[in-house]
Amino acid sequence: MIHELSVLMLQSEIGEKLLSLFCLICLVLITVKSLFTYPLVDYILFALLFLLFSSLALVFISLFRKNSNLKEERDARLKLQENLDELKKKLSAIESENNKLISEKSNLIAEKARLEAKFSEFQSEIHRLESEKNELSNEIESLQKLNEEILIESDKFRNASLHDPLTNLCNRAFLVEKLDFLLQLCRNNPRAKFYVLFMDLKDFKKINDYYGHTVGDKVLRLVARRIMRVVSLEDTVVRIGGDEFGVIISDILSVEKVREIALKIHESLTQYPFRIRQGHKIQTKLHIGFAAYSPDHHTPEDILRDADIAMHEARETGAPVVFFDSDLRERFLREAQIERGLNVALEENQFLLFYQPIVSLKSKEIVGFEVLLRWRHPSGFISPAEFIPIAEKTGLIIPMTNWILAESCSQLVRWQEKGLVKKNVTVSVNLSAMHFALETLPDEVAEILNKTGLNPSNLRLEITETSAMESPESSASVLNRLKQTGVLLAIDDFGTGYSSLSQLYHLPFDNIKIDRAFIVTDAEDTERFQILRAIIGLGKSLKMSLTAEGIEQDLQFLTLLSLGCDYGQGYLIAKPMPKEEVEAFMLRSGGILEFLPSAETVSLPTTIL
Repeated sequence: MIHELSVLMLQSEIGEKLLSLFCLICLVLITVKSLFTYPLVDYILFALLFLLFSSLALVFISLFRKNSNLKEERDARLKLQENLDELKKKLSAIESENNKLISEKSNLIAEKARLEAKFSEFQSEIHRLESEKNELSNEIESLQKLNEEILIESDKFRNASLHDPLTNLCNRAFLVEKLDFLLQLCRNNPRAKFYVLFMDLKDFKKINDYYGHTVGDKVLRLVARRIMRVVSLEDTVVRIGGDEFGVIISDILSVEKVREIALKIHESLTQYPFRIRQGHKIQTKLHIGFAAYSPDHHTPEDILRDADIAMHEARETGAPVVFFDSDLRERFLREAQIERGLNVALEENQFLLFYQPIVSLKSKEIVGFEVLLRWRHPSGFISPAEFIPIAEKTGLIIPMTNWILAESCSQLVRWQEKGLVKKNVTVSVNLSAMHFALETLPDEVAEILNKTGLNPSNLRLEITETSAMESPESSASVLNRLKQTGVLLAIDDFGTGYSSLSQLYHLPFDNIKIDRAFIVTDAEDTERFQILRAIIGLGKSLKMSLTAEGIEQDLQFLTLLSLGCDYGQGYLIAKPMPKEEVEAFMLRSGGILEFLPSAETVSLPTTIL
């Protein structure tokens, strides 16, 4: 306390003054006391000391109060210092915050400037985008107009893609879509039914070739109109392509009702000629096939195939209209089975050659053999009448004929080497119309002769009259090239075609084969006899040898002999035989058939003579 008081006194101006005064007084009193020994002096000194101490007490009291005030002031000052320090800290924090805020403000100002610049850029971008938007709007509007035009053109194009521009009928694409829809409808509704008619104009190419394509197009348009007049509005008429047309009858009608409609179409197109120009009329022919929906039809191609098969059946049989029924289906499946079998028959060596002897009617000597094809199928022999037309239809007849030529030529060479036949004996091979039409035929024949070593004069090629006369100019070219190889040429089934004498005269045939239809079977059949006489006389005048087919009676043999026919073949002479039987037959007969009738042993009826 004293120390603090001393400190306070020393620190304060009053304390210094009091301390100095107190020391001075004490010094004075001590000096006076030592100088004077009087009692008064003691009293005075006592009084002064009392006053002094009283004053000092008051001073001390005042100092104490002052000290308290100073303490409070000190505390206040300390607190104030603390507050000041706190304020300084806060001020420092505020200054730091202020600096931070200033920095942030600077950043914000910079950001603001950047944002303002960005905003300015955005505004420029917005203006640009608005400008582009306007341009795009204009473009969109243009594109919408263009799209509308495209849709219109697309509809036109689709309509064009589904319609034939020449006849304005629906085309094959529309037909397939419509059939697909009807098939789905029939699958969902068992009571639904529809028919498909398939037809084509016969020999329409000749119209184009003779009158030109402009006239041909006009005929097609007239055909379309006539079909449209026959069918109802609910039916769909289609130009499938070329000269082929189709009709969809989507109604629950009987087969006979549909057949009546097809016959009316046939009558409309065949009974009344088309007037194409003044004084010119064109008569058309066609065949119609139709098929009804069945659960077996899964795709449009299925029912179109059946209608097409029926149409081809009508063409082959000459019928105006044919319905694809169960019999035709079975026949088609049979043909498909045969077609598949033909593809492997050559590879598996299923074909056999049979040889039917051809004799000289005068000498009864065997002069040749007609080669006939037989098919030994694993299920049994299949008739040539059944598989040959299919082979011709599919084109397999060409490799088959090449095999027949090679095999028969090789066989004749072997027989010649064995001495079973004379050097002038021939083999006759039938050529199909398809094979005859090939320009490579003469080269193929020459190559086969070269490989087999057969003399060309020992090979006779038989071509039907119909095949030879179908295109006389091209036939003459092929026949002349064949003739140059040295082979013999025969016209087969003579009298059944439509050849003219002038055409026949210019074709290099060596032999005429008389069709069995003209061979007299009855002594009273004078009409057939006269036709036979005329044919033989024609052959003689053309300096061609003649061979008669189908000789089965003595009467026929002797009639042909009496009329001057050179050669003959038939069951009276010998049936077709495989090579083993031919060899045995030749060994027995020696190549001369003495058992055949002669004028001395058999007399002809007077009606024939």
